[in-house]
Amino acid sequence: MKQDSVEPTQAPRVPRHLPRSGPLTLGDHAEIREVQLDEVVIPTQGVGGVIVEQARLRRANFASARIIRPRVSDAIFERCDFTAGEWIEAHFLRVEFAHCRMLGARWASLDAHQVRLTDCQCEGSFFVTSRLPGVRFERCSLRQASFEGADLGGASFRECILDEADFRGANLAGADLRGCSLNGLRVEARDLNGAIFDPAQSMQVAGLLGIVVKDLDAP
Repeated sequence: MKQDSVEPTQAPRVPRHLPRSGPLTLGDHAEIREVQLDEVVIPTQGVGGVIVEQARLRRANFASARIIRPRVSDAIFERCDFTAGEWIEAHFLRVEFAHCRMLGARWASLDAHQVRLTDCQCEGSFFVTSRLPGVRFERCSLRQASFEGADLGGASFRECILDEADFRGANLAGADLRGCSLNGLRVEARDLNGAIFDPAQSMQVAGLLGIVVKDLDAP
């Protein structure tokens, strides 16, 4: 698969000093702009059309939340909890997640550009059919995460745990997986076209594909 051009990751354009806001109850089409927010209350039925722009959210709890078609740009999420949450058709531009919990989170049809996740717990997360060109995962645990059918062209996985992750049908052209743990990775040969591995991973990748590698003098 041909790799689309991917721009270098840009940091969110968030003002250094932001006014702090108290607890916020999200409703449909709520807007979070130019503010630092530490507590979010989300109705049990979920919300739609939320906009987050030039904001910093710290320790906000989105666990089990259902958010439909949010638009997030120039935002930083620090130590937030997205466990078992569902973000449907979200659009992210220049967004960073640091030390966040995303256990079993579902990012259905996510469209994300210039996005970085650092030291996040993403075990069992679903990124199925998402567009994630150039996304950067750094020191993230993605054990049993699913990227089936996702566009990961030019993505970077640095020192991540990808054990039993599912990349079947994903575009991995130019994706860099060097230094990652790949035990039990679920992938097919055609999905690896253009993916980047380090020499130490080559034997492991061959084993995943059912390829037997022997020395010339081996029986």
